[in-house]
Amino acid sequence: MLNCSRELVDVLAAGKDYVAYSVFDCEEGINPAAMQVLANLTGLPFDIENEDEALRGPVLVIAG
Repeated sequence: MLNCSRELVDVLAAGKDYVAYSVFDCEEGINPAAMQVLANLTGLPFDIENEDEALRGPVLVIAG
């Protein structure tokens, strides 16, 4: 679903009711929608201006 090999799949965050996966060291564009979803799930803010916090490329969130 992330369009990459299994070795590149990284767990971004995990909680009781969710797991978020991304592509390790992805060089694609910033994904502000994924940053907002994860901020809502985790309660932690993401700063789109901070390169270390910006999420890039596809993100897969499985929530229950």
